Amino acid sequence: MKLIISILITSFFISCGSSQKKTLTDDEWLEQELGSLKNEDFLPEKEVQYKRGKDFHSIDDLVNDALADESLAKIDLEKIEKIDNELTRLVSYCYVGKFDEAKKFGDQIYGKYRRNPSYWNQIGSCFYFQRNIKKAKLFYRRAYNLNNRFVPAINNLGVIYILEGKDRKAQAAFEQALVIDKNANTPKYNLTNLYIRYGLFSKANSFINNLLTRGNKYDKDILLSQAYLYLYQNQPQQALNSLSKIEKKYLSRKRFALVLYFAYKKANDKKAEEIASFLAEQGLSPSEQNTFNRMRSL
Repeated sequence: MKLIISILITSFFISCGSSQKKTLTDDEWLEQELGSLKNEDFLPEKEVQYKRGKDFHSIDDLVNDALADESLAKIDLEKIEKIDNELTRLVSYCYVGKFDEAKKFGDQIYGKYRRNPSYWNQIGSCFYFQRNIKKAKLFYRRAYNLNNRFVPAINNLGVIYILEGKDRKAQAAFEQALVIDKNANTPKYNLTNLYIRYGLFSKANSFINNLLTRGNKYDKDILLSQAYLYLYQNQPQQALNSLSKIEKKYLSRKRFALVLYFAYKKANDKKAEEIASFLAEQGLSPSEQNTFNRMRSL
């Protein structure tokens, strides 16, 4: 009762304060306060349902790589913002490090996409780019739970398993993705690199040929994997042939320069020392430095 009385007293004093003005009827007051609203304003926001075709980014001529329509990692940062799609826009903020803007925009479109696995997959990727692997895994699993045939989330869980050192679970995830969609290039590419790591060269070679045939035969990342495949089979000249198909601007990037150095070193080519000097000035990460040291000791 005390609460009701308190409210009534407050209302009373407010009413007294306007005693000199014309008293409005209830209908007049509602018209004055709510006149601009329509019944439609009270309807819940229309949700955007998941559609298989929306798993891909419509990139037009932004890039011509085999995996480009499945991963924004294949697109130069300055071109990402040209893609006109809400879910792509959400994760594009995270690709360029604008995490606060990504959160605001994610909150803004939540009502439309809260039951859509693509939305939660992109939220997971935003945490992935912040190196928050636990939360990334949580949201990838939420996307998967909404649709257990949603290939991007299955692939991304595979990537998380690799980071956790669970290669067998990663392999199972990538293979599951390909059972659902045999034409999904990203899990095929990821599985290829696992095959190379474990010496399954015949399988890896088959996948690489398939990727290069179905996509862009000059895809830099697939050619890089092909170069490693040749190197692990002690075929440095074939590795150099693969690397020669990659645009020169990419070969100065550390991960490409490392394999180029490895190929020249195994081929006993003097260019290896030139590249070694270049790499020594690039501020290699601990893992890159460890890889470089192992290569130099061979």
